[in-house]
Amino acid sequence: MSAPQRRYGPVDERVRRAAVDRVRQLSPAGMSRTAAAKVVAADIGRHFNTILLWVSADDGPPTGRSVPRLEAAVARLRRELASSQQLNQDLSDALHDSSGDRPQS
Repeated sequence: MSAPQRRYGPVDERVRRAAVDRVRQLSPAGMSRTAAAKVVAADIGRHFNTILLWVSADDGPPTGRSVPRLEAAVARLRRELASSQQLNQDLSDALHDSSGDRPQS
């Protein structure tokens, strides 16, 4: 069995960038990403899946959404919040102590 023959040649990076940008412009305007890719693909003579792949590649790798990662992020954010709350309390205490609003012990 022979390998399938490719119908498309190399694509100029400017064309690829313009296609990705155009899909992004059309998507928020009430058009799905797939529909936008189909419009762009027809304009430049490529398959819409190719355009979708370009957009996905431009988005970068997906962010991890595993439970352990989320739990670690929540724990880190809770520590940061506690630290910020303590700092706010310390600053408030120092402000009141220096202005004489609160009697010193």
